[in-house]
Parts: sequence; structure tokens; C-alpha cells
Amino acid sequence: MKILLITDDDACFGEVISTAELFGFDDDKYLDGTDPRYDGAYADNMYIEAISHIESRGIKVLIQDQ
Repeated sequence: MKILLITDDDACFGEVISTAELFGFDDDKYLDGTDPRYDGAYADNMYIEAISHIESRGIKVLIQDQ
């Protein structure tokens, strides 16, 4: 199993999204084919979807405290 270790800091959101985009992640469409909802939790939902997208490729994502 491959592991992606990301340090929990101000840049980790961007790192997760950028990494997921390398595997074809589209922040305008979720894995289940639905469009994201633009509400207060949009960024959190996108972050979770990006992690799910990476993990669907067989890579475990671990977020490490600073």
C-alpha cells in the first residue's frame, strides 16, 4: 500500500487538492457524479472528496499534526 503523508498546516488543503487533481480529481464533480453544493461546508466537502479520490487509487492519505 502506498501512503501519502501530509503535514497539517495552512498549505495542506492545497496540497491535497493538487495531488488529487494529478489523479483526475475535478472539484466541480464528485466521485459519485453529483455536482458539489456551494454552501458553508463546501471547502470541507471538497477536501473530503479529494482525499476519497486519492484513496480510491489505492493510496492511503494520512494527515500528520505539525
